[in-house]
Amino acid sequence: MKSKLIVGLGSLIFSILFVIWTGMTGQMIETEEELATAFPMKTGLPFHFAELRNPLIDPPLPHRYGGDCCSIFITSWSNFVGSILVTFIVLIVLIVVLKRFLKAR
Repeated sequence: MKSKLIVGLGSLIFSILFVIWTGMTGQMIETEEELATAFPMKTGLPFHFAELRNPLIDPPLPHRYGGDCCSIFITSWSNFVGSILVTFIVLIVLIVVLKRFLKAR
């Protein structure tokens, strides 16, 4: 029982960190035309829950814009929580399938 709790808690922490990371990961901008229409940039997986706005730098292109250069705004808390839940459920299912596969060998 204790190991299930540890696996569940570890999976939840990993899910939260993964979803936060996807919110700060932007996209590659290749040209000035792309840059003109790129912001606000929707981010977050599996559901968009954040936007990158107001880039603070003007680097030479191409450049990957992300949380290091822009203001990050949570636009949907329900999508943020939903992203964590979906990631957590997928991770738990993968762990259970992997354990059963290894036990069957």
